Amino acid sequence: MEFIAFRFDCWPLALATGDRELDDEIARQTEYNFDHRLEVLNSIFGSAEDVNYTLGDGSQPPFKVVHDLILRTYKRPRTVVDDDNEEAYSKLLVEGNLKKAEGLKNVTEPGDFNKIPKSIYDEHIPARIIYNLGHIFVLRIQKKRPLEGENKDYKTVVYKENYVSSLAILILKKDMQFLLIENTRKTYAPSTVARFFEHTFNRLLMIRYHMMTTVSPIHKLSDFWSQIEDCLNKGHRIKSLRFKFAYPNMPWPDDLLGGRFKRLGRELNAESEIILKGQHGQMLDIKTAEGERDPDINSMARYSCDKGNKIYVELDTKNVMTFGNKQTGSVSAYLPDSIGATQANENPELFPEDLEKKIDEEAKRLKALNE
Repeated sequence: MEFIAFRFDCWPLALATGDRELDDEIARQTEYNFDHRLEVLNSIFGSAEDVNYTLGDGSQPPFKVVHDLILRTYKRPRTVVDDDNEEAYSKLLVEGNLKKAEGLKNVTEPGDFNKIPKSIYDEHIPARIIYNLGHIFVLRIQKKRPLEGENKDYKTVVYKENYVSSLAILILKKDMQFLLIENTRKTYAPSTVARFFEHTFNRLLMIRYHMMTTVSPIHKLSDFWSQIEDCLNKGHRIKSLRFKFAYPNMPWPDDLLGGRFKRLGRELNAESEIILKGQHGQMLDIKTAEGERDPDINSMARYSCDKGNKIYVELDTKNVMTFGNKQTGSVSAYLPDSIGATQANENPELFPEDLEKKIDEEAKRLKALNE
């Protein structure tokens, strides 16, 4: 079976109540939760007890009842950029002027980007833990889908009680936080399932543990260089590169330039970004061949690909190519088809050792993907 590989990052929320002593205590608790985030997530998904969401309104609806889960998703405000402003918008993104870039968007749905919408607007998605390995959870995500057919009189019939499901594998190990989602559209697209998990993590972690999460597809470093080389072969030149480094989550190698921002991220509760552009409007001199690539650009690109961060490439045509979008390719993980038959086992504590070994091997391969 083919799965699309995602990884997720947590970061601590900085809350301000106006009471300095209370704020300091919350900050200490939050830092502790962040440092023990894998234990927190394992306890939520692997608990022998039922688990509830703690929502902002004080309610505690069920998340996990025995092995059944209720995932949640919510709508973010949808924004668009007019065609007339697309070029200016892309240029502002490359320059890192995000505030002006946001000003060019037209909000088509009300909301606040800095807050999670009220839970009364959530959509609920049923799921189930098929296997619980303590640090690996095999889940099924279900969708109710009308199925059309015909009766003997050639009349269209809709069978409303039709359910389909797809697999997801949550890996919660030190240095390996991955979500593998079955590459099928019989239920939801993998990117849609990733959004379900991101929103569910946020619901579970925000109120009680003061953390937020982003679930992003990982990418191949080789794909980044191939895309740059393709642009150069077409006669384009690179005017600027923009790298954005999200809040540091895992202990990334210090030999990566991107890893040098760990200290700033942790001490300042900050994201970081670097913009490389030709001096005085000139083009960047970028080599793409093996052995000729600039080591700092290579390390920043590797860091970005591993974390699922986007890279913005401004061309001499003033167009901006975004590496990290869906069209830049997905990283696949392959597991034996027999994992699809595991649902027949009604005891989630029993798991075939060969499959556990295969999942662990895939996780290690993904971790070392861009080394």
